Amino acid sequence: MRIPLAMVTFMAPALAFLGGPKFMTWFTSEPEPGLQGRSMMLPRGKGTGGCTNINGQVFIRGQREDFDGWRDRGNPGWGFDDLLPYFRKLERFEPLAAPRSSRHVRLGARPLAEQIDPALHGTDGPVNIAPMRSVNKLAYAYIEAAQLAGYELNPDFNGPRQNGIGLYTFTQKNGERVTAESAYIDPVRHRPNLTIIGNTKVTKVVFDGRRATGVEWKRGAETGVIAAREIILSAGTFASPQLLMLSGIGKARELARHGIPLVQDLLGVGENLQDHLDITLRIPRQIRHTIRHLVESVAAKHPPSARLAVAQARASRLDNRRRWRVSVDRSEQRAT
Repeated sequence: MRIPLAMVTFMAPALAFLGGPKFMTWFTSEPEPGLQGRSMMLPRGKGTGGCTNINGQVFIRGQREDFDGWRDRGNPGWGFDDLLPYFRKLERFEPLAAPRSSRHVRLGARPLAEQIDPALHGTDGPVNIAPMRSVNKLAYAYIEAAQLAGYELNPDFNGPRQNGIGLYTFTQKNGERVTAESAYIDPVRHRPNLTIIGNTKVTKVVFDGRRATGVEWKRGAETGVIAAREIILSAGTFASPQLLMLSGIGKARELARHGIPLVQDLLGVGENLQDHLDITLRIPRQIRHTIRHLVESVAAKHPPSARLAVAQARASRLDNRRRWRVSVDRSEQRAT
């Protein structure tokens, strides 16, 4: 499994010298009442492809009821049935496109591919959706225990329903992460009408009256403006509303408090974020796969630069004498 440097740094801050932080932006939440006033770290990916470079790769669309709720509140075209063709268009759902890839997955009495509704999945899209390459025995034990407790088996969390117990599918291909860049940009990178500007941050959408005409950007001490007939703002869940507010679109009172000229008073921008908590159960025990052993195994196969990492790890005392949680993103250990 390919582990992004950013996540290596997240798991082991002492290895930040490898360069991981430059691929990640760290936000911090306001103190959360439901977490006894604690704040949460909110990592976001930097680079082409955004958070698909650092996320857990779990492929979950969302519940039908949520989309239908948007539609029913006055947003035609946002119901689940309206969006399903686009979900299917982006997918290459491997259990259907290549059924042999899921033969090792045991969920119920039938092969996994026979339990998937093909009407809900695509097989020739750019984003490969794969089952776990290997399933930890504990995952099967967990699923069996949940069924004994009365939970229903669910072979496909992107199927007719989401409730139940089962195994995730992942945005992976041949064991490697599939990002928005590898799925959508790499195949068309050669096009003459495509220009990718790296290491550059958009700071504001430029308006002429109420019409967007371009974006302001910053690269180190250098700044500039790119004019455009059409602008698609796709900076992620956090940065897109932030850019709207910096550009004068949002709650008038909030913008005035920061001295931002108002373009459009629009309630809800930058509010009502709903995210999921990631809760980890920690069971201390002696294991071989500490950070030190992981780094040493890499050094045994790679040149002196990797051996420097071993020296750094040893200097940081990353060994069995300290209880470090090594949460390497191994899909075979994930179950829900």
